[in-house]
Amino acid sequence: MCKILFFLMAVVATPCFSQTKTLWDGEANPANCNKAYGSVISGADAYDGNACFRAEPDQFHTSKIGFNCSNAWRADISGFNELRFYIKSNQNGQTTSIRFTTYFAQSNWVDLVPYIQSGGGISTDYKEVRIPLNVLKKQGYDLSSIEYLEFATTTVNQLFFFVDNIQVVDLQSPNLMLQPVSDQVLKIRISERFDTTGCYKVRNYGLKSQTDPDYQVLRNPVKVGRHHQVAALLSPSGAPIVDYELFLIVNEPVKIGSVYNLTVNDIKDLSGNAAHLDTTFTFNDTEIYGNVKANQVGYLPAGPKLGKLGNFLGDAWFMPVDTVNTPVFQVRNESDQIVFSGTSQFLKADSTFSGELVFDLDFSDFNTPGTYYLYVEGYGRSETFVIADDVYDNLYKQTARALYYQRTGKLDGPYAENWQRGALPATTAEIHASHASSSLNNASDFPVGTNIPMTSGWLDAGDYGRYVPTAASALFILFTAHELYPQKFPDDYYNIPESGNNIPDILDEIKYETDWLKQMQAPDGGVYFRVTPATWSTGLPEEELNALYVSEKTTQSTALFAAAMAVASRNFKKYLPDYANNCLSLAKKAWAFLQQHPETSPVVNVPGISAGPYPDPIDLDNRAWAAAELYKTTGEQPYHTAFLDYYAQIPHQFHATMSWSQHTFKAAWAYATTKFPVDNVLVTEFKAKLNEEVLMNYNKRTMDIHAYHGAYHPFKGYVGYGTFGMAQSYAFDYIMFSFLLSKPELLDLAKIQLDIPLGNNPLSKTMITGFGKNSPKPLYIGPRLKTSLRRPFPAFRCLARLLRS
Repeated sequence: MCKILFFLMAVVATPCFSQTKTLWDGEANPANCNKAYGSVISGADAYDGNACFRAEPDQFHTSKIGFNCSNAWRADISGFNELRFYIKSNQNGQTTSIRFTTYFAQSNWVDLVPYIQSGGGISTDYKEVRIPLNVLKKQGYDLSSIEYLEFATTTVNQLFFFVDNIQVVDLQSPNLMLQPVSDQVLKIRISERFDTTGCYKVRNYGLKSQTDPDYQVLRNPVKVGRHHQVAALLSPSGAPIVDYELFLIVNEPVKIGSVYNLTVNDIKDLSGNAAHLDTTFTFNDTEIYGNVKANQVGYLPAGPKLGKLGNFLGDAWFMPVDTVNTPVFQVRNESDQIVFSGTSQFLKADSTFSGELVFDLDFSDFNTPGTYYLYVEGYGRSETFVIADDVYDNLYKQTARALYYQRTGKLDGPYAENWQRGALPATTAEIHASHASSSLNNASDFPVGTNIPMTSGWLDAGDYGRYVPTAASALFILFTAHELYPQKFPDDYYNIPESGNNIPDILDEIKYETDWLKQMQAPDGGVYFRVTPATWSTGLPEEELNALYVSEKTTQSTALFAAAMAVASRNFKKYLPDYANNCLSLAKKAWAFLQQHPETSPVVNVPGISAGPYPDPIDLDNRAWAAAELYKTTGEQPYHTAFLDYYAQIPHQFHATMSWSQHTFKAAWAYATTKFPVDNVLVTEFKAKLNEEVLMNYNKRTMDIHAYHGAYHPFKGYVGYGTFGMAQSYAFDYIMFSFLLSKPELLDLAKIQLDIPLGNNPLSKTMITGFGKNSPKPLYIGPRLKTSLRRPFPAFRCLARLLRS
């Protein structure tokens, strides 16, 4: 028996598979098995069943069998203890060595002789081999991904090995770890997947205390909940680390400072290994995190300040909290003194999104700068946060600097800090063969196979492509922010190579992208859709040695280019007039191309190119945006007329503000914010729809439907690119709406949106690397960093500084 104050032991990262698993037995799809210098054969040589693998190594070649045909391709076996298989040879007294391999690593070579169960060498009769997996593992390769079992070379002529029934076995009982969740909930963390047959039997759990009168007689929980979740991904394999949990729910709350004894019996893993727990703990709610949530970066003194209370107990659902006599909460300073208190407000039973009874902790009336945390008796505390006028300054700086880390070029020491790397080697890209069959191809185009300059630009989210549709949308956001609040974007602030050149750093970073974008324009003014390698990249940028290919021109990309270059001209005019004039000239050239090609291009689908498709079947909204931006930049009537024409042909729907494929909002925004004459009916309609449709929908989604008051992805089953970016998108939308509609109160809603990615969410995790106590790591951003760098660079796309009061 051991005594603890709160935790029984440190939590260990747990791979999700830990039971006996067959890696290969030759009985399923043997003809489809990947193999080298060996054969899958059937007949009498099989140990059992009908098939086995015959390894046929020689002095120059190893032999290997792949696990692709047995549902074990790239399987994670890091949580198992022993490798077992049967082996014989066509010659007595032989030996060999084996290892596992995968696409990024190889295990240690291991000689089989010490692990043959009946002793001696490999004979002409089958013998069982049992190898502890630890002797195969090595630093940097924990067997969390396997593809092949490989057999060493040999100098013996015509030597064959017959191998069958390859398995990994779990021989170890799971670890059980106690973690109090609240005064009515105890969590048991289990180190591996377990047998659920008896886990709901409340008699298997007992709680007793000599200091709490309510527990002087052993009591069982009234309910047990079960939960598992992917907590992280192993690097570099990507195998999931899974948390397995049981929640013991009691009727009588345990008491702060009282000592309890908990017993847990009859927990078994899927291999039947049993585990028991007998532990003593002192309940201390000030060590409980996760129930009480707050913005882990902090709040502006004059802005709204909301925390949340709630937790999800798996299939037991809501953590018990009184919804009638709601709990009192406190704001405490670094000395644990109470500086503010209030009563929580029950919002809703949120079964759809968080699985919690959600309570609001509103301390907006407290505005004294300092460092604090929220506390609710029996439920614990939040992470610390700061209240200050400059609370978002470093967040703003680092989120803007994230674009620097996406550059195609080399990242050097004083700017890249701990995240230095080389550049993408290719500085040219080849005109792909698909151009020859494009309807937009003409005699002035570069011939197929021509290499054109291709430098600068930002790498895509998860690959090394550069795409015009996503570039144009990103530039709209950045340029709009600069146009709305130019005073908030100084020079010499981001610590990028261009800092200190008397140009705002944000424009220097944007120019790195527009420099690339200019190279995407063909001689006739049309614009290429994308530039990418032919296949998805797997190494660092400097390791991508394959050629880059330019996909064909499209009218969609040409219109987006025209819009982006027109905006660029306005923003660069004050600082780089020649560059700005060139941007406008290229925008007009793209516009002329569009007038010569009035039909929408088909969606790009290039055989042999694995890259982001970004399909956009309609270009009328693209053209409307291009016309609006050209009019806003020049005031020339032909662009005004063209805008009115295209705008009349598209639905006036404005919900997709930041979309790479829908540009109606961008078109209407550019038109409504120009200094030149406009059709006031259209501008009035735009503002009315923002007021009566878009804002109503935003408020419904953020303040009514979503208990955490944040924007969410509309498809709750979807987790992927952009899932956690909705709140930042809404925050910037609220800023734009506040400006256009003269509604300063919308800025408070923008500030509340920042709470969600900054930790005031059901997971109590920030979605911004490097900020808050619980920020993501490792992070999937494509293979940008060396695997030895476990801490991802600070990266976030919201422009937090715009929210300063």
